Amino acid sequence: MLLELPYRKFVIHSCLNKAQVMFQLRNCVSQRQGDWPSQPKTSKTFAGKLLPSGFEITKPWGYRNSFIPIINGTFEPHENGTKIVITMKLHSLIFVFIAVWAFPIVGIGFFTISSLIFSIITANTIDFELVKILLAMTGMLLFLYLMVSVSFNIQANKASKILYELLS
Repeated sequence: MLLELPYRKFVIHSCLNKAQVMFQLRNCVSQRQGDWPSQPKTSKTFAGKLLPSGFEITKPWGYRNSFIPIINGTFEPHENGTKIVITMKLHSLIFVFIAVWAFPIVGIGFFTISSLIFSIITANTIDFELVKILLAMTGMLLFLYLMVSVSFNIQANKASKILYELLS
């Protein structure tokens, strides 16, 4: 898909065994009980939950950023250590926010396109007011997409780099 919401999946092949990986993670993850990635007061690199089969963590931040990736990892035995499969995605409530924000824009856009087509068919002219509305709706959707994607990818790149350094 050309425009998709941010999502990242990658694998780290660690020479550490599962117990060593868990030890490394315990040293840099403060345990969090809730579901929403709140802003914990911690000096550790990540906050979240460590489980025997993997982890669900986020990178704590000192400002409001709803587009911080939720990082899920699972451990799989590997011949020379541990294979860590990591997925980064947005929190599910952010998807609801995006849908609520984008649905009216898309609806107005489809209505504008159908009105523009009707104008071309019936009057053989292009209504430039409708074109302006269509451009505005496209600009709003593009802004939303860029805001979410850029914010997510900046934070995902930082977290990926830290995880590679920590677990490789």
